[in-house]
Amino acid sequence: MFALAQLKRKPLQVSVKCEPELGEQLRASYTEIEPGYHLNKRHWLTVTFGGGAPEELVGELIAGSYDLVAPR
Repeated sequence: MFALAQLKRKPLQVSVKCEPELGEQLRASYTEIEPGYHLNKRHWLTVTFGGGAPEELVGELIAGSYDLVAPR
């Protein structure tokens, strides 16, 4: 599992895995990026769409999450 989302939830949120250092930086920079909801808060982020985080960044986080998980 590299991403988790409730597709019917408004606003849409997606949880992704990321490197802990990057997660800390992103949480400090964007209010809509929070520790993973019901996940390991060190390695997972939950991103709420429609806020200040650019959609391109969210796409990169999803792709990066896949890259972290796929080799296993």
